[in-house]
Amino acid sequence: IAALLECRGLLFAHDSLYAHANNSKGLYRLRDLDGDDKFENVELLRKTEGGVGHGRNALALGPDGMIYMACGNNVKVPDDVSPKSPYRNYGIDRLLPCAWNEFLFDADVVPPCGHIVRTDSEGKTWELYAGGFRNPYGIAFNRDGELFTYDADMEWDAGAPWYRPTTVLHVIAGGEYGWRQ
Repeated sequence: IAALLECRGLLFAHDSLYAHANNSKGLYRLRDLDGDDKFENVELLRKTEGGVGHGRNALALGPDGMIYMACGNNVKVPDDVSPKSPYRNYGIDRLLPCAWNEFLFDADVVPPCGHIVRTDSEGKTWELYAGGFRNPYGIAFNRDGELFTYDADMEWDAGAPWYRPTTVLHVIAGGEYGWRQ
């Protein structure tokens, strides 16, 4: 069985163990095919490009049966996400350019930055559910089916006027027809 490196997210669902392996850069499905309580089958469902610092984080099973994945701002969104994704038409929305942005930590990060994607049990359909985070590390649903994430801060900015603290966020995405008005 292949070694999966730095599995930050593990989820048992759909008779499989899903592993969000950060340093192996992908979502994997492990299955016990002969009922001996050992995972004989390790399948890469999707390779995810990008860095590993703010990488492939938590997994959660949504009330819709889909697998939700938290990805930090160093992970790239797959090129083939569904055009009907709840989170779409994003972009840089600055009124004026900021010349010193190119010298900041993670200056190469562009929208949607840290994001949450969801997929089916087979890893066939990928949708961009939410974005604009720094490093969403944990995700969970409450009993009403609402999604929450923990987004990490920029530690060394603590005390600076632009500091944005560690935050628990209520994630609201659009419905199947786009953003709700």
